[in-house]
Amino acid sequence: MLPDQVTGRPLSKGRQVLVAAAIMLSLPGCAPRPQTPRILPELVLDIADPWIEARIGETTLRLRVDLDRRNTVELNPAAADRLALPFQVGGGALVGRVRLNERSVVAPVTIGGIAVPLTLSAFDRDCCAATDGAIGPDLLPYERVRFVRSGGVTGTTERRFPLTRSDEAGLAVATPTPKGEVFTGFSLGYSGTLATAAAGAILAEAYGGRLIGGRFEVAPAFGVSRPAQRVVLDREVELAGFRVKDLSVRIADFRGNHALPREPATAGEILVKQRGPRGQTAWPAILIGRDRIDRCAEILFERAPLAVMLRCAFAGDPQ
Repeated sequence: MLPDQVTGRPLSKGRQVLVAAAIMLSLPGCAPRPQTPRILPELVLDIADPWIEARIGETTLRLRVDLDRRNTVELNPAAADRLALPFQVGGGALVGRVRLNERSVVAPVTIGGIAVPLTLSAFDRDCCAATDGAIGPDLLPYERVRFVRSGGVTGTTERRFPLTRSDEAGLAVATPTPKGEVFTGFSLGYSGTLATAAAGAILAEAYGGRLIGGRFEVAPAFGVSRPAQRVVLDREVELAGFRVKDLSVRIADFRGNHALPREPATAGEILVKQRGPRGQTAWPAILIGRDRIDRCAEILFERAPLAVMLRCAFAGDPQ
């Protein structure tokens, strides 16, 4: 998921308690020390509908597995209500101007017969459709998670990339540009490729770019609409193997001190920089969505070393 849920503030007291509790569970003499969880070799999922069953206490939940999840098991509020667990309120998120409250708890989650202590979190709004929640492949007890398309894709090639991991923003491929680093993540559920304002500004400055067309609305998280606009680059850039020259940018989100360009109204006018509010967090992230993921026959997540292998028709449209 792109970092709508990142507040930039230190951990709340409630979250500090949860983290401390998780650490204490691993200390000798504080509790019966669990055995190191077994790691299974491989899980194969349908890339069009990737889900697993997870048991938490006596409750079985259906969780979507996606590559854009942060380091928690994210639950819809109704699913969290079904669990007899002492959720604590803390943290929260600001998505645009909508404030969302968060509750979380550390609990054993059994997947594939293996119980792993994980952080469960739920916000005021549903995170996920047609499931109880979502989980990243890095939280599953498998060495490899393979997302496969049943129908296949022609004209594919394989590319392998090391991954970075952020507790807030999940898994991403770090891509250097002449004007700074950007981070490319992958969404198996979101329809289009989408960049934050900081990422759009960096790409536009590095490869020559302009905003075109009118503004439109996107809903990258929790159904909250955010303003966006297209950025067209003079030179295409390769992001995690995909050639990109035209992408949607969330013009109001995570800009930091970066300035987006504005298309001149008439030929011959100079380029004017578009300024945003001060104090925003800069997060230069691009989310590759189904407009490009649908050209992939397979995506393989590898735990050690942390990497992703993409088998896709990279040369296909859209660019």
